[in-house]
Amino acid sequence: MIAETKYSPSKYTAMKKILIVEDSPVWAKNIEIFIRQALEELNPKIEFEIDVVEKEQEAIDLIENHNYCLITQDGRLKEGYGVNVIKRINQAHWQKFIAISSEESFLNDCKKKGIPAFDKQYITENEKRFINSIKKIVKVN
Repeated sequence: MIAETKYSPSKYTAMKKILIVEDSPVWAKNIEIFIRQALEELNPKIEFEIDVVEKEQEAIDLIENHNYCLITQDGRLKEGYGVNVIKRINQAHWQKFIAISSEESFLNDCKKKGIPAFDKQYITENEKRFINSIKKIVKVN
């Protein structure tokens, strides 16, 4: 299931596409709030569109067929695992990823690949670092 949120503060900026891979609607909404805050701080005129998916194969298909500037990835999904998404996509996409999960092994695997990784349990304690990671990735991509 793809949920899409569109924000269009200005028609003079390029559209940024963001993908949230998360099976919990509550966590997907929380992540979206962090993303909106980061983009507002980065540039309030950035137009962005957010896709939300819950399943491994949906994520892989979208990543392969769309140019996302940011992808947040949960470790355990409704159908599948985040580690499989990362293994099955082109490594060039890794620079666009942020891992957000409670699975320590998934977070460690992501860190080894150079992917910023955040434990859901401590996300609010690491809010500044999380928002800075979002801004850095969006700015580059």
